[in-house]
Amino acid sequence: LNSIERQGTLGGSGNLTLTGTSTVTSGGFEGSGQLVVPAGSTLSFPKGGRLDRVLDNSGTVTLGTSSLSVGPAFAGGTRIFNRAGGNFHVTGDGDFIPASATTSFLNEGTFTKSGAGLTTFSAGFFGGHFSAFDFTNQGTLNLTGGELLLRGGGSSTTPIDVQAGATLTLASDFSYAAGTSLSGAGTI
Repeated sequence: LNSIERQGTLGGSGNLTLTGTSTVTSGGFEGSGQLVVPAGSTLSFPKGGRLDRVLDNSGTVTLGTSSLSVGPAFAGGTRIFNRAGGNFHVTGDGDFIPASATTSFLNEGTFTKSGAGLTTFSAGFFGGHFSAFDFTNQGTLNLTGGELLLRGGGSSTTPIDVQAGATLTLASDFSYAAGTSLSGAGTI
C-alpha cells in the first residue's frame, strides 16, 4: 500500500508492505503476516494503536502520545524488528504494552526517545497473565528528552548515551555486554 491514512483495523494472513507515508489515527493491524516498512517509507502512530502482527521496519516508524499494544494474545517472541538502517522514534509519552505474552523489541537500527513524558516498555499482569515487553539493543539508542523506562528488561550490546534532559531507567533484569557503556549528561 502507498500513502494511506487508516482508521479501524486492517487484517489478513499475507505480508503487508507499506510504501510512501502511512498514518494510523486509530485502530491498527492484525493477522498472521508481517507488516513491512521498507527503507524510504514512513509509518506513524500519532495516537498509539494496536499491532497484532510482526512489524519489520527498515524505514521510519513514529509513535506519539499513546500506547502501542502489541500482540496478538498469547503470541510472544520478537514482534518488532527495527532493522539496521531503520529508525523508530517515540516523540512523546507513548508506551509499549504486550497483549498477554512476553514480547520483544529488537533494535538493530536507531531508536530515539525525544520530547517530554515517560515511555515505558511494560511488564505486569495483563488479562490475568504476567507479560513483559523487553528491549534488545544491538544498534543505536538515542535518549534526547523525557524518560525511557525499560521495565520489561532486555539487553544491550552497544553503548547507550543519555543526553542532558533525558532519563533512562532500567529494570533489574536488563543486562549489557562487557565493555558496553552507559553514559551521558542525563540521568541513568
